[in-house]
Amino acid sequence: MNKEKPAFYLPELMRRKPEALGYGSLLHFTFFILYFSFNTNAQTLKGITFEPNIHYGRIIKHTAKFTADVSGNTIGIELNLIKKTYGREEWQAHQDYPSFGVAVSYFNFGDKAVFGAAIGAVPNFTFKFLEKKRLHAHFRVGAGLAYLTQPFNIAENPSNNAIGSHMNGMVTFRLGTGYQLNEKWTLQSSLSYTHFSNGASSLPNLGLNIPALNLGFTYIPQPLQSSDFLAATTPRTRDPKIQFSLMQAFALTETITPGGPKFPVHITAISAGRNMGYANRLWAGLEYEFNYAVFDFMNHIGQFETQQQRRRNATRLLIFVADEVTLGNTSMWFQAGTYLTRSFLQPGLIYAKLGVRYHFRFKDKKTPNLHLGVYMKSHQVVAEHLSIGLGLSL
Repeated sequence: MNKEKPAFYLPELMRRKPEALGYGSLLHFTFFILYFSFNTNAQTLKGITFEPNIHYGRIIKHTAKFTADVSGNTIGIELNLIKKTYGREEWQAHQDYPSFGVAVSYFNFGDKAVFGAAIGAVPNFTFKFLEKKRLHAHFRVGAGLAYLTQPFNIAENPSNNAIGSHMNGMVTFRLGTGYQLNEKWTLQSSLSYTHFSNGASSLPNLGLNIPALNLGFTYIPQPLQSSDFLAATTPRTRDPKIQFSLMQAFALTETITPGGPKFPVHITAISAGRNMGYANRLWAGLEYEFNYAVFDFMNHIGQFETQQQRRRNATRLLIFVADEVTLGNTSMWFQAGTYLTRSFLQPGLIYAKLGVRYHFRFKDKKTPNLHLGVYMKSHQVVAEHLSIGLGLSL
C-alpha cells in the first residue's frame, strides 16, 4: 500500500512548475534546506528556532526624485529559521554565541498596481545584548534577494520610478527586545528598516525604503542547556600587526535611460587594517573606479575635446575607512568614504558601502588569504552599483 505523501514532500515539490509553488511551499523548501544543512541528529538540531514576525510600516520618499504616490501601508509576514551557535568553533564563544538564520518574507506594499508585493529570502545574524533575567535586547542584520512583482514598465507601470527590475537585493536591519515566557517561548517586538534595490543594474533604481514596527515570537522545540555551551580554549586577543589587502571588483550599471545598455564599472582597492578586539577589524584605504557608462556618454555627446580628458572624467579616486565584523569565515563589511576627484556626473562627495565577505583561509600562514565579496555602494540611500569582488590579504 502506498503511503500518503506529506504536503512538503521534497521530490514532489521539485517536480512542480514554478508557478505552482505557493508561499507555503517556499517555506517548506526553506525548512528542508536548513534541516539538511544542520544535519539530522538530535544534538545538532538542538537550538534551532522558529521566529515568525508581522511587519507594519510604510514606504518613505527618501528623495525628491521619488514621484510615485504612496497610497497605502506596507504589511509583511516573515519566518526566520535560526541556528544558535554553542561553541563548536572557537570564535563562537569569543563572540558570545551569535545566531545565524534565513528569513523568508512576503511584503504587500499597499498599492497592488504600482508597487505590488515582494517575496524575499535573507540570510541574517542576530546578536543579543543587555540580557537581564527574562528580558533581552537584540540587533539583527541581513542581506539577501527578493522578487518584486510590479517593477517599472514604460507601457504598463510608468508610475513606479523606484524599482526597475523583478530581482533585487534586500537589506534589513532590526533592533528589538524580547521577553522570555519559558525556555521554549519568547515574545518579541522591534523596529526594522528594509531596503530593496537592484544596484542600478536596471533603471529606474531609487529603491524602496521601509521603516516598520514588528511583532512576533520565537519557539525553540529543543532548547540548548547551559551544559551544551562550550567555552573557548584559546586567548581572546587577536594578532595586532598591520594587514594589507588588495581587491579587484566588477559591477554592471544601466545609466540615464531605462532599458538601455549595461556598462561595466571596474574597481580596484588597496587597504591596510588592524584587529580592534576579537570581532572587529578596522581598515583604511584607497579605491579606484573607472565607469564605462560615463565614458561612453561623454563620447556620445562630445563632452570634452580629447579621449584623455574623457578617461580622466570617467575615473574616480576615493579614500575610505571600513569596519569589518568577523563571524568565522564570514564577515560583514561597513565602509564610508569620500572622493578625491571631481569628475563628470560624479554623485555627491560622501558614499557608503555595505558588503558581505567569505574568507578562504589556508593552514599555511605564509599563503595570502583569499576573500570573495558582494558590495552595495550608495549615496544617501540611493544605490549606485552592486559589485562582486575578489581579493587577497596578508
